[in-house]
Amino acid sequence: VSKPQKTLHYLSQLLLISFTKSQKVSLLRDFVESEFFVIDGDSLMMTYIHETTLVPGQNLHFFYLVENFLFDLTEKKAKFVITFFKDAESIWNQSPLYLSVRTALILHLQHNTKVPVLTNFSNCFDPKWKQFLNENHPYFVMISDKAFTSSWSGKCASGMFQIFMFHALGNKINVVLSSGMSWDVLRVYAYHICSKSTMRSKFKTYEVDLKVTHEWLVQVAPSIYDQVFCTPNKEKLAKQMQKEIQHSFSKLKDLWPQGSDISRILCVVSCSVALKMYAHELMMFGLPTKSGETAETQK
Repeated sequence: VSKPQKTLHYLSQLLLISFTKSQKVSLLRDFVESEFFVIDGDSLMMTYIHETTLVPGQNLHFFYLVENFLFDLTEKKAKFVITFFKDAESIWNQSPLYLSVRTALILHLQHNTKVPVLTNFSNCFDPKWKQFLNENHPYFVMISDKAFTSSWSGKCASGMFQIFMFHALGNKINVVLSSGMSWDVLRVYAYHICSKSTMRSKFKTYEVDLKVTHEWLVQVAPSIYDQVFCTPNKEKLAKQMQKEIQHSFSKLKDLWPQGSDISRILCVVSCSVALKMYAHELMMFGLPTKSGETAETQK
C-alpha cells in the first residue's frame, strides 16, 4: 500500500467521525453568516447524476434538476458561487458522456443563468483559491460525500472530495454535505460539519501529505483517451482528432455560409471526424482502408 493510499484511508476514517457528529440544520435561516457560501460544481453534478429519476443520456432532465435546485436557492435569497476545479475534471474521465455533460453544464450555467461560476482554480491548494477564501470568507462549502459506486474513478472522486472537505475544515470553513438535503417553502436543510480546532490542527500536520496525495490522484486517474482510442498512440491520435475537427468545421463554413442549427453541425462534424479517425487508426496498424492504402503505402 502506497503512502497516498494510507493518507486517504486515514483521512476517510477521520472524516467518518465528523460525519457521525454532523447535524441536519437549516442553512439559510439559522445562521446569519450563511449569506454567502460556495457550491462545489463537481459535487453538485455528482449529486444529480445519482438521482433515481434520471436516465443516463437524458441531459435536458439533468440540467433541469440542477437548475431547479439553484433556482430554489436563489428564490430563498441565498448568495453563493459555484466553483469547478480544473483537476476535478479527471473524476469524469471514465466516461466521455459524463465529461461532455460536465463541460456542457459549465457553459450552460455561465451563459444561461445568473449564477457566478468560477473555473480558474486548479484545486483547493491553488494559491488563488486561498486568496479567494481570504477575500470572501464563505461560511461553508457544499461538497458531495458520494461518488461512483465502483471502479477506480469512484475512489479517485471520493479521495478528491474528502481532501477538499478536510482542506475547508482546516481553513476555518464549515462543510455542508450535498447528500441528504431537503427543503420546504422557507428553508433548506442539510448535514452541517463545523470547523473545529482539532481538525485545523490535524490539517496543519498533514497538509503536505494531502497535497502530495491530491497530485497522485490526478496522475493515476484514468485518461479520457483510454476510453476513446484503442491504440497505444493515444496522445498523437487526440491531436490528430483536434485537427480533423477544425478542418471539418472550416469546410462546413464554406458549405453553409449562412450557418445552421447546432444539431446538424454536431452530427456532420462528429460523423466526418469519426470516419477519418477510424481510417487513421487502421493505417497506424498497417491495415488496408477502403481505398486500399496502408501505413506503408501512404509513406
